[in-house]
Amino acid sequence: MALIKLLNNGQIENMGIFKIVGTIRAGHAVLGESNQGTKMHGLLMDLAQNRGKAKGTDIKSLKPAGGFTAKATWLHGGHNVMHYSTGDKNKAAKDYSVSLFFYKESDDTAGGVWVVIAAGHHTENSPDYKIVWGIRAGDYGTV
Repeated sequence: MALIKLLNNGQIENMGIFKIVGTIRAGHAVLGESNQGTKMHGLLMDLAQNRGKAKGTDIKSLKPAGGFTAKATWLHGGHNVMHYSTGDKNKAAKDYSVSLFFYKESDDTAGGVWVVIAAGHHTENSPDYKIVWGIRAGDYGTV
């Protein structure tokens, strides 16, 4: 089973999955719906049990004048950032989706060590994920 850690306020913390969910949801209304917490817990359990379908992630920012910057590979500390999400990104209802952004820190344990660095949700009818918690909050992950 993999070990899941959380990058919280610049510090990597080793905490349980329930505490990770609570930390991410605290004070963030967009991830405050109860079913989003349940979905996030499911994503983290899948990741811990190596059932997750992690995909590489690019990152882009909104330009002040509108539109987006060019997307670029998202790296954090030399690691490729990946994402794992609920739902179908091309369907209309995105209010209760959850997306986690993370990287693999090491293979020290049986399933490796994963560090969650950000969380967000799908954007409507788009391949983008709005980041609402963690590093790069306000930016968009994309595939």
